[in-house]
Amino acid sequence: APAPVPEREELPQYTAEDIRREMNEGAAFKELVRDVQAALGKILSSSDLLKLFGIYDYLGLPADVILLLVTHCIDECARRSGTARKPSMYYIEKAAYAWEREGLFSSAAAEAYLQRMAVLDAASERFAGALQIKGRALTATEQRYISEWIAMGFAPDAAAEAYDRTVLKTGKLSWGYMNSIMKRV
Repeated sequence: APAPVPEREELPQYTAEDIRREMNEGAAFKELVRDVQAALGKILSSSDLLKLFGIYDYLGLPADVILLLVTHCIDECARRSGTARKPSMYYIEKAAYAWEREGLFSSAAAEAYLQRMAVLDAASERFAGALQIKGRALTATEQRYISEWIAMGFAPDAAAEAYDRTVLKTGKLSWGYMNSIMKRV
């Protein structure tokens, strides 16, 4: 079997000259910079431009997909931290790696992915309510458990029952214990 392809960990080192050349010769990238600056409400720093160019050039995400990605990151940041806060280019870069791994190289694929994520988020919120988790975001581990239960076809009331049994037995919320109950059902 062929060796697995290692995940890309960082963008290559581009120069200011690389950016200048692309801005002068590539209309798509120039428009992307303008649109991203408008979406983020700021002028991109040279470091930000290097990251954006890396997403465009190295990861190969098309400009329209990058704009969807940036908009999604802005929405996520607003949902978590309020509308006054905007995502950093580092955050956008990490999300771009995830999109590249998902194979989101067209607007249609990206929009379908965003719709799936919206459905998952709504279901996760219902599960969080059933588990009496209020006033905070789910942790990554909590989200993994809930996503697994959703994939297994469970409804929030099943999680509420497992939660009740877990607290009665252990005196606290124990995700591992509750997960074992869910898997036995």
